[in-house]
Amino acid sequence: MENHSGQTEALLEELVLHYSRNDDIDLIYDILSNSYTNTGIYWLTRYLFYIKNSKSLEKLKGLTKRNRLQTRQAAYLTIQQLPRKLKEQILLELLTYPYQDTVIFALKELRKNPTVLALPAIKDICFKSTTDKNIIKEAIKTLSATQSEESLSILKILLENKDEEIQKETIAGLSKFSQSIKKGWHIHIEKFLSSANNQIREYAYLNLIKSKDLKAEKIISRYLPKENPELKIKLLAIIRPIKTKSMFKMCLNLMLFSPSDTVSTAAYSLLSRSVTSKFMPVVKKYYENAKDRIKKNMLITLIAYCKDKDLGFKTLKQICFDENDLLLKNTAIESMGIIASKACKEFLLKIIKQNNEYSYSAFISIRENLSLDD
Repeated sequence: MENHSGQTEALLEELVLHYSRNDDIDLIYDILSNSYTNTGIYWLTRYLFYIKNSKSLEKLKGLTKRNRLQTRQAAYLTIQQLPRKLKEQILLELLTYPYQDTVIFALKELRKNPTVLALPAIKDICFKSTTDKNIIKEAIKTLSATQSEESLSILKILLENKDEEIQKETIAGLSKFSQSIKKGWHIHIEKFLSSANNQIREYAYLNLIKSKDLKAEKIISRYLPKENPELKIKLLAIIRPIKTKSMFKMCLNLMLFSPSDTVSTAAYSLLSRSVTSKFMPVVKKYYENAKDRIKKNMLITLIAYCKDKDLGFKTLKQICFDENDLLLKNTAIESMGIIASKACKEFLLKIIKQNNEYSYSAFISIRENLSLDD
């Protein structure tokens, strides 16, 4: 089989060697392009590929205008194999060609090696009233891949498109730009957080979250409290970790004051993965201002999840000394087991030996979270 393939390639090279004049190309093109067989088209594209002169490339582009889809697809496969500069020149032309699959092929290929030279044609594609929606969506992806000020400007205008799918694609495209280019991009996505369309709002949130940008997080913290419980729960599950105090405070408010227990639990889950020394002063302030035992209980257990175990232990220990409420003291003692540090174990064992009203909580904390043999 390999030998047969080699012989065929040799015959093709022989054909190219002896029939590479413009008249020859015209003749072979006319014969094979009208054969309407996959084999004929395949060998025609291979022949044109081998020659690679202006005449053969014009003929190759001509195949992408043929009515027969298989003919156009054979031409696409050959164009993909051309040297980068030659391919780029052809792709820029294909952006203006009549068939939807041809334009989409060109857009996808241009994403592999983006060039600002394609932007004028892509801009025309995006704002022509007759352009199919699927082509615009592919154009948006190519604009995003180009990563230039001009492509960013085009995307900002596309945000005004009323089609939901195009809005979603544009929001996603904007979020993929590098920070150096997309300064202030949040402002353009922020307006979609006030959309009456639930899906558009959700998509805007998701792309702000994906960006892992501090400004994006601050914007989310302003809008999320107004959202429906279902969307709050969904988004709280994918934000991680919290980076800004505004987001941390927003989550604390949801945990402590949300009328929905499920939202409160989702906020607590996110907070427990995000407590660092940076946020501990905020937690302590909330604890000091909390008016009821339930809220204080939640804040105590949150302190135990502090990434800085020493700070978490010291804070809980201080609550044990300062708090007058017996139940809250016991909560602080029981929560120490979560920290599971050597200092915690020594402190808990000391309380157990005192055999007082806190000893049972200390015993529970060690039994459930620490080994007496550790």
